[in-house]
Amino acid sequence: VREDGTLHCWGLNRRGRAALGALPEALTPTEVPLSVRATRVSLGGAQGCIVADDESVHCWGEQVGPGVTDLDRPTPMADVRAVDVAVGLQHICVVTPSREARCWGIGVNGELGTGATPTRVDAPGEVVALPGVDEITAGNAHTCARAGSDLYCWGFNNRGQLGAGHRATTHVPVLVRSP
Repeated sequence: VREDGTLHCWGLNRRGRAALGALPEALTPTEVPLSVRATRVSLGGAQGCIVADDESVHCWGEQVGPGVTDLDRPTPMADVRAVDVAVGLQHICVVTPSREARCWGIGVNGELGTGATPTRVDAPGEVVALPGVDEITAGNAHTCARAGSDLYCWGFNNRGQLGAGHRATTHVPVLVRSP
């Protein structure tokens, strides 16, 4: 995302991964047509999203939208408003203007933070017991969010990536243990 709100992408555009429409690839940064000004961008394994200056969220790539479709260009996510966005390997999370974390996508490892183990959620669901979120980030199959001075993580934890002092996968946010 450039200072003027334009988005530039490049690389292989298989299944819309580079947001370049019908263009198969771009070897140099190529402007992506947008009807809004982008303020934030996040990229995952096969997906990407922006937050626009009007707080709308536009996503592209493999199976990102309601109805589980591939999107080859930034497409508005219906009824999703955000101030921050994070794209993991197969899930997307946002921070809403009211500072709630909401996630959708594949959730088998708890990365959606809903307290359940859904195979897939096609609409943003509220993350359990996590008010006042300021920022959010996503990894392969886990998610972390900052709320004030506290950091919370949830999801797959086989290597201790949640910072919770154990290796158990969790489907709800846990406070990261500080040194």
